[in-house]
Amino acid sequence: MRFTIDHPTEPSLTATYGHDPVVRFFLVVERAGRLVRDYDAFDPFYDGMPTLLAELVRFGFLSPEDVALGHQALAHHAVVTGVADPGVRRAATVILGLREAGEAG
Repeated sequence: MRFTIDHPTEPSLTATYGHDPVVRFFLVVERAGRLVRDYDAFDPFYDGMPTLLAELVRFGFLSPEDVALGHQALAHHAVVTGVADPGVRRAATVILGLREAGEAG
């Protein structure tokens, strides 16, 4: 499964992320079509979803607070569309997509 997320403030940045049976959780960040960051199971520091989310935070796609609150919202079985804060909803959507992609294999 593959997803794309646009940067909230920098239109030239995009990220593609998801899960693949070979490269497992992956992330590709591009600025105006040029590769900025590539992360997958072949990365020497690979640890799966935690680093992928940290990289989305590092590049400004998500905030650390929104990621933490997104995890909490999902832990309480909140429906993503019912999350009021747009940043938390965005983070929860990414987290849920990654979970589902990982489970699908």
